[in-house]
Order: sequence, then structure tokens, then C-alpha cells
Amino acid sequence: MGPLATPDPEQIRWNEKYRREGLESFGIKPSSLLVEHENLLCLQPCGPALDVAAGNGRNALYLARLGFDVQALDISDVAVAWLAEHARRRRLNVYARWANLQIERPSEHQYEVVVNINYLERGILPALEASLRPGGLLFFQTMTTDQVDLLGERMPRRFLLAPNELRDSFPNLKTLEYQESIVTASVSGTKKAMASLLARKPGPRGCDPVRPAGPMRAP
Repeated sequence: MGPLATPDPEQIRWNEKYRREGLESFGIKPSSLLVEHENLLCLQPCGPALDVAAGNGRNALYLARLGFDVQALDISDVAVAWLAEHARRRRLNVYARWANLQIERPSEHQYEVVVNINYLERGILPALEASLRPGGLLFFQTMTTDQVDLLGERMPRRFLLAPNELRDSFPNLKTLEYQESIVTASVSGTKKAMASLLARKPGPRGCDPVRPAGPMRAP
């Protein structure tokens, strides 16, 4: 699916934001949730990975450097074009494409790894679970209602997770790690109330693990 003939309001908003602030300003380092579990990622079978709401692709590029074939989805065609070009220059297997995740759902039993960072669309959660292959890993992290209740930020609560909501949203996955905490954002230095989940889909895993990662290169 390509961008709609009549752009979605969210598409317009994010396109304008990325044009105004630049994709680099959103940080080039991958999420610490991924980096802290690199050894686990390197034990996953080679295969496809999904990065939801990929933005500038910092996580998609990281997964590709580990050996995964990454599908990176985003509502902003500005971000998609930027990421596709950067992946091409680095000869990394990242397929970036436009997607409206309020409508589109990923295919079932497709991915070894699914990543959802700093994005919340509750309607897609069952589909993310179903999109994992047996033994596949889910990395999910986004803000909680403590962003309003404890840190005092004014923002719509519909974009925030309630206490323990994330942990309870994937009943058929095995939780490997779960945390709700106040952290300092690496790019802005601001405080963020975050919930983080690392979970695995039960079932036999494939063979042929990912090749050991080489030295990290700055995107």
C-alpha cells in the first residue's frame, strides 16, 4: 500500500515535523532495549524482522546490521524515503515503506523479531503477536500514564499505557523482561515514564542463527 491520494492527518503532521526538525534530530542510536539484548538477538534464526512506526530507522538499521531482513513501516513518506536512501547507501537489507497502521495489519507468522518503540496503536497489538513466528521475539516500549500523573506533561492519555497494560496485552507470549520506570531520554535529556516488554512467542525455534554482529557503525 502506498500513501493515500488524500493524505492522512497524521501523515501530514509527521511529514511537517520531519521536514522542520530533520530526521537526524530524532537520534541515530538504536533503542537501548535492543542494544541491551544484542546477544539474544544474535541467537535468533536469520529471517525477517518488523519495525513498526520506524521513523528515521535507527532500530531498523541496527537490526539489519545484525543480519535481519527488516521491513520498516511508517505513516510518513518523508521518513520512508529518507530511510530507504540511507539503507541503500549502507547496503543494508531494510525495506522501508509507507503504512497506515490504523488500517493495515502485518501478516501472521511472518517475523523472527518485531519492534515497536515509542508508538501506541492498541488496535494493532493482537496482530503484532500473531505476526511472530514460533520462537520469535517482541520488543515493545512506549510511554505510560505516569508521564502525565507523575511528570506533569500535558498530552492525550489515549497515547499512554495504563499501569501493567503492556504486560497484559500479549497473553499468549512468554514475558522475558518487563519494566515500568522513569528514564532519561538519550536525545533530549528529558524524563520519560516508560513501559518496556521483551517477550517470546512459544514454539520451536528455527535453526541457522544470525551471524555474530560486527563492530557498530554510526548510521
